[in-house]
Amino acid sequence: MTPGQLQKTVTSMREAFFPDWKDASDWKVEPVEMPPAKTGETIPSKKTIRIDANRDDLTVEVTVIHEICHAIGGLHGQGDGWIERMKCVVQDARKAGQDELAAAVDKDIFGSTEAFTDGWFYRKIREVVRRKPDADFDRLLRGISRLSGVPCETILGKCPRARKVYRDARRTTKCGGKGKPRKKR
Repeated sequence: MTPGQLQKTVTSMREAFFPDWKDASDWKVEPVEMPPAKTGETIPSKKTIRIDANRDDLTVEVTVIHEICHAIGGLHGQGDGWIERMKCVVQDARKAGQDELAAAVDKDIFGSTEAFTDGWFYRKIREVVRRKPDADFDRLLRGISRLSGVPCETILGKCPRARKVYRDARRTTKCGGKGKPRKKR
C-alpha cells in the first residue's frame, strides 16, 4: 500500500468509525516497516501513529482502527476504554454491512487481550512474590495491571485462582521453596 493509499484508508476509517474525534487533525500517520509480529504503534507524546502498510488491506484497516482507539484516549495497553472503543467499531461495522471488517476487529480485541493468558498472570504473581515475599496482593495486582495494560478487574476475572496462587507463592517463598510451612518447635 502506498503512503497515499494509507492516508485514504486512515481517512476512510476515521470518517466511518470515529467522526467525533476532535483531535484527529493534530495526529499524523506514518507508513513504516515493522517486524512480522507487529503491524502498528501509537506514540501519544508525538501524536503519531505508525502503520506497516506492507500488509493486506484488511490488516491495515484493523491496525488503523486499533491504533486510533489508542490515540483517542492517549491509552497504553488494551484496557477497558480501548476495548469499549473497539467493540463500538465492531457494532458500527456490522450495521454498515462490513462483516469481514467487524469479524477482524473482534478477533483483534480478543487476540490483544488474550495475549496475556491466565498462566502468564500466575507466573508474574509468583515472580513478584519471589522477589518481594511481603508484597501486598492489591499492590502486586496493580503493578501487574500497569505492566500488562490489562485492568485489575479483567485480570481477576481471567484468573480466578490469583489470590490462592499469591498465598501459595508466599508460603513457598517463606519456607525456603519447600512448599509447606515449617513447623514451629
